[in-house]
Amino acid sequence: MTSLNTAQTVRLFWETEFEKYPWRYRAEAVAPIKNKIGALLSDSTLYRILVAPRIDLRFRSLMDEGGVLLVNLAKGRIGEDSAAI
Repeated sequence: MTSLNTAQTVRLFWETEFEKYPWRYRAEAVAPIKNKIGALLSDSTLYRILVAPRIDLRFRSLMDEGGVLLVNLAKGRIGEDSAAI
């Protein structure tokens, strides 16, 4: 049996296991994820970085190709609250 890497395991979960969840359990399962994403996007600096970057970032391609993304998350650059998120 071949071992799955983390990305494959996560993808398999969302494509197979999550699809079997009843609607209410799905809502409960994604609520913490939505809260974190909402917190990220509510910060104007992080919003610009993630949603409207100066250069076109292709997160999907980075993950699929095993790429590396280095981001300076220093408190002085993006603020203490954003860095904590």
